[in-house]
Amino acid sequence: MVGGVPAAASGVRLVCLDLDGTLCDGEKNVSSGNRAALARAREAGLAVAVASGRHPFNVCALMDDLGLSRTAVCLSGAYVMLDGREVFRYGISLECAERAIEVARRAGCYVSVSGADFNLNSGSVTRAASEAAASSRYQGCGDYDVLLRAVRARGGELLKCALHADDDEGYRELRVLLAEALSGVTLARSDVRWMDVTDAGCSKAEGISALAAAMGLSLAEVAAVGDDENDVESMGVVGLGIAMGNAIGPVRSAAGMVVADNEHDGVAEAIDAILAAREGRTS
Repeated sequence: MVGGVPAAASGVRLVCLDLDGTLCDGEKNVSSGNRAALARAREAGLAVAVASGRHPFNVCALMDDLGLSRTAVCLSGAYVMLDGREVFRYGISLECAERAIEVARRAGCYVSVSGADFNLNSGSVTRAASEAAASSRYQGCGDYDVLLRAVRARGGELLKCALHADDDEGYRELRVLLAEALSGVTLARSDVRWMDVTDAGCSKAEGISALAAAMGLSLAEVAAVGDDENDVESMGVVGLGIAMGNAIGPVRSAAGMVVADNEHDGVAEAIDAILAAREGRTS
């Protein structure tokens, strides 16, 4: 742990965990150490939620495996559920989705357009074995024209677009193309060479705020743990922001404390620091 544990940790009642680069290691698996820490949190009455860019299909599959309730901020803040029940959503326009698909066509990259219960996509992307079961429910549309037709049929239900580049140079070009083609949106990296597109007012921070309100908690009673661009704002709105050791600079700067990286059970370290603070112990 870098530095001490802030006093705010003693008042935390809910911890919101990012997945990729945070709870999950580089192979998208949850370590035995992190699993044990989640069990300790449950036993101590500390509520645990996920706050991720991933789709609800994917999030629910992982939470079921971990024995957690389906309480999560999904799609980078565009969809929030409490015990599996929707409590918040923040949509994107059909025009935004159409433009994102056209950018993907120009870049020749993978693109998905998601609603609460569907993921429509075109292009190929390599997924970890641990994601296969959930992503098998995604609907591959073959080419971009087929995807456009499918998206137009679900126009009032769209929540997020996500695009993926195969290499760093392609990712930089993709980001430039998206910034030029889209306005009134939020662009934020959610994982390695993944770019999430949501409405300008949508963020994980907004989703976490909605979840806390639904649970009857103040943001001062919430901790958020993360590593990437879509976690930066969350660090500043919750009572305790916790950056992973592998977090980008802006996340580390905005956080109240820094723990080990996602290959060395940083989430377990964060949970145990909160539990110790709640019990009045020093770590």
